[in-house]
Amino acid sequence: MVLFIGLVEIGFETCKEEIEKVHLEKSKRNAATIRKKKPIELNNGRAAMMGIIGLTVHEKFDVNPHVLNAMLGSPVTFN
Repeated sequence: MVLFIGLVEIGFETCKEEIEKVHLEKSKRNAATIRKKKPIELNNGRAAMMGIIGLTVHEKFDVNPHVLNAMLGSPVTFN
């Protein structure tokens, strides 16, 4: 699996400029708009990752693997 992912990454790096060029041509936005929106999208992804890490840490604190179920009102009991 690691070898496959490595090959995919190497393949992407070889044609990265071509992919970005096609993306710019097909989108209805100009390059300035895309440059402005790219950091916003990266920050949204980072915020989502921090949220997942927060849920994981919360699950480890009270050894409850079903934090979302408990938050929604259907706690799970361990037998």
